[in-house]
Amino acid sequence: MTKKAINEQFNLVGQLKGLVFQDGYKLKYLRLEVENREYWIKVRKEHRSQFEQLNPEGIQLKVTGELNICHKTGKMTLKADDIAVINPSLGNKHSQPPKNQPACILVCQKSSCWKQGGAAIYAELTENLAKYGLSDQVKIKTTGCLKKCKSGPNLVFMPDRAHYSRVSCQEVPKLLAAHIQKNLVTI
Repeated sequence: MTKKAINEQFNLVGQLKGLVFQDGYKLKYLRLEVENREYWIKVRKEHRSQFEQLNPEGIQLKVTGELNICHKTGKMTLKADDIAVINPSLGNKHSQPPKNQPACILVCQKSSCWKQGGAAIYAELTENLAKYGLSDQVKIKTTGCLKKCKSGPNLVFMPDRAHYSRVSCQEVPKLLAAHIQKNLVTI
């Protein structure tokens, strides 16, 4: 008897917790919280433009789509077919992270990422934070594998949990402006 993959439709209503980008600009996943559980839902290309002008955090969404569970690994994947904003006015209420979460940047230090420019990215981040006087407010931490070895170097900005792959040194100031300045903890 052979096992088959499970393919079903899903319908989730929850609060948008954030967005996950690939290559620094392509929206790939929505982080949707439903009943204290977080789901990462893959966004189809036609839905990406919905989130360009919107402050996404805290927005209530209704997402329907396709759920697949691999019979070998048991891994569940969700792909959105339809995304509807239920209450866009909530987006402005939750735009600031909690004050007790300091800004942090995780840099993959595994050999694949490090050889593809991770060391240079780490140095560039350190230099830019020092240049703007943010070294004591933002921590840069090296981390283990982020599971995207072929797309190195890889970074994660916290508390946003925004993942970036194939980051170049020229992108560092833009990424810092996008994530760190809005998440600084006032001391």
